Amino acid sequence: MEQRMFNFNVKNKSGIGEIICGKGGMLSLTFAFLMAIFIAGFIDMPWKSEAIVFRCFVLILVGLSILQYYKAIIKVSFDENCLYIKIWKNEHKYLIEDISRISLSYYRLWSFAVLSIKTPSRSKWYCLWASKVERERYGIIVEPERLHQR
Repeated sequence: MEQRMFNFNVKNKSGIGEIICGKGGMLSLTFAFLMAIFIAGFIDMPWKSEAIVFRCFVLILVGLSILQYYKAIIKVSFDENCLYIKIWKNEHKYLIEDISRISLSYYRLWSFAVLSIKTPSRSKWYCLWASKVERERYGIIVEPERLHQR
């Protein structure tokens, strides 16, 4: 059996370009824009007791945004024995025989997919943001004829 690969870095860049292209230009730009807004709001917020709770909320949103961007998939590949998922600079390796469950949830409102992999030793999740402008990159273009058949 040959190795199969789904590489979202369509421009075949390396380094930081691989991360930005692999995770998607729209996701990277949205992430940078959100971080700029959160950081500017955090700095501009007064240090009063009423604003401390909101500051904590902003820090939690920043942490969740960073985690979501970090967990975004760059490349998925598999061969006879293993499944490989590349998210940042490291590639996570799963033995196919150890995988007990793989679930894929797609949230149509946000054009966001979550891939969850469960093995006996660990459970991990990864995300993929497939906005309307980037669906061609992921190969999820639905032809109008197929929409009417459903």
